[in-house]
Amino acid sequence: YTARTGTGVAGRYIESRLGKPSLVRETSRHTPFHALRHPITSAKRLLGMSKADGAMKGIVLEPTLEERLRGVAVTTANTRRNRARFRHLLLH
Repeated sequence: YTARTGTGVAGRYIESRLGKPSLVRETSRHTPFHALRHPITSAKRLLGMSKADGAMKGIVLEPTLEERLRGVAVTTANTRRNRARFRHLLLH
């Protein structure tokens, strides 16, 4: 019984590690070890002091397109902050 259960647990673990892209794995997790390795970055992230305006710096867009893109960025940030499900987005 133990061998069968252990094999099932190990199989699910391996499947979850292989099924998830490494970029998602690396950017979504913030462990206590990460906080010890990068204390300043972790503190800024925890206090919400990271800059979000730098992503659009130097990009020239039409005013309506820029407004829509900023709206999508704010919505995405709020969705992530509230740990809600993301919806589909079509950019064309």
